[in-house]
Amino acid sequence: MPSRRTLLKAGATAAAIGAGSGVGTAAAVSEAERPNQLVGAHYYPWYGPNSHWEYGYVGTPQLGEYDSGSEAVVREHMQMAARAGIDWLNVAWWGPESYSVDVLEDVIAPTLAGSALRFAALYETLGRFERTDGIINLSASGPRATLAADFAHIAETLVSTENYLHVDGRPVLYIYVADILGGDIEGAIADAQQDAGVEYYLIGDIGRTAVLPHPVFDAVSPYVMYRSAPGINDWFESYVEQRYRGWHLLAEETDFEFIPNTMPGFDKTGSRRFDGEAVLQRSPERYERVSRLAAQYATGDPEMVLITSFNEWHEFTAIEPGDAYVDTYLGITDRVFSAPLTGPPKIPLVPLAFRWDNYVAESAVNPEVAPGAGRRLTIAVYRLSCLDSDGRQLAAYDIGTPTAELITTQGVAQAESHSTRSWRWFVANRNMVSTLYLPESVASQTHTVVLSCRAPTDGFAFTLQLGEEGRRASVQTDRGWDDVSVQVASQDREPETTTDERTESEQLSSEAPSATEREQTAVSSDGVGILPSVVAAGAVAAWLIWRGQDE
Repeated sequence: MPSRRTLLKAGATAAAIGAGSGVGTAAAVSEAERPNQLVGAHYYPWYGPNSHWEYGYVGTPQLGEYDSGSEAVVREHMQMAARAGIDWLNVAWWGPESYSVDVLEDVIAPTLAGSALRFAALYETLGRFERTDGIINLSASGPRATLAADFAHIAETLVSTENYLHVDGRPVLYIYVADILGGDIEGAIADAQQDAGVEYYLIGDIGRTAVLPHPVFDAVSPYVMYRSAPGINDWFESYVEQRYRGWHLLAEETDFEFIPNTMPGFDKTGSRRFDGEAVLQRSPERYERVSRLAAQYATGDPEMVLITSFNEWHEFTAIEPGDAYVDTYLGITDRVFSAPLTGPPKIPLVPLAFRWDNYVAESAVNPEVAPGAGRRLTIAVYRLSCLDSDGRQLAAYDIGTPTAELITTQGVAQAESHSTRSWRWFVANRNMVSTLYLPESVASQTHTVVLSCRAPTDGFAFTLQLGEEGRRASVQTDRGWDDVSVQVASQDREPETTTDERTESEQLSSEAPSATEREQTAVSSDGVGILPSVVAAGAVAAWLIWRGQDE
């Protein structure tokens, strides 16, 4: 059977969207129709005398505490990459004055010349920009100037080298934590590329949950699927597959490619910056299964996957040989990605779309968020139930719980949690739509959808649509957790709306609430804080601080 390295795309991939009310993932296609695949790995050239090893790490590199600037080390890594079937290294780029960029320009690029191994730049946003309220404001002159100078420097020093990776005839540039870019993203990127004289193939690192990427990005790829949460070793694989289904569906719905990630584990306990993050134990068996998921759910031609990481030892995500496991992860990588390609399993799904007429800026209800920053909030949902025409429950889904959620594609934020429940904010993207997917077996019998939710302010209206038939209903939610029932009956019946405590409320006002209202919004009657996120905001913020101090 042909391997991924010999398969060329012979025809169009089968459409992902099914007929009628059901929506399926990409249909299985013959091997001859499968596109080629490129396997990449995030690579860190920051190690050296008095550089990075002192931060601490778990495990023992087979090469010891090496110097990334050694040509001999680079050649050893090239041989390891060849044994793993890795096609390209996504090399961390921390700025013109950094040690790692000196190594990249003066050692890595020249040493790779003439080989089959390619490389691209991983643009380390956290090391290049100051953040305001967690956002890099690309409307400001300082960040725009930095972006333009950096894009030009990469173009001048790396893009023209022999082994720089190109896709669709354009040089690849990976933007780390791209979801914290704000302001005039499109204008800043366009100006930077024009000044550099290069149109990059831009890959955005955009979180773990499928969200509609900014149109400047050609592809998205989450840097890690890791999440610091209890029980992660029990549910990680199912969590990854569910998220990859969502990304794959969203890629089919819109116009971008999805580059899945695979990783052997995550463990910062040996780092001096360890802050209590949960450990995802290293497991060759799980790495192989997650790698197969990555191969299945990749889109595009060529299909691309990324490994986190080749040699990030501080978080112990490295597949680089170590004394404890030698070439184990290299062998798995080669075996998985050299196998004949198969598409994702075909699962009949039906979209459940929330169409927003308006939203509330997060800054209007949370004084800690600056105006213009934050999310465009609609409702927070912690549970969704489907009832049949007799009121019997067909299925119930805990929103925000890794093992009990629906597949989401756009307009749904990262999970947040409290000791008593988890939830997700549904947010208004540029399409003003949030989409989840129900199994067709459930959707076909669903008469009523019950949302356990709350809105950021009084009198919030939206429209719900199940499937392709346009069954809609306008509903309103009052402040506080409430069960909102939406009847999604057949087209010829007028939909009805009920709530447990129904009162007439005026439509959403654009005015910011008072201080008292803000306090009521932040803490519900049962003491559950809504806007603060224990898991998503706290753990991720701490991780971003760690990543931003690496150079």
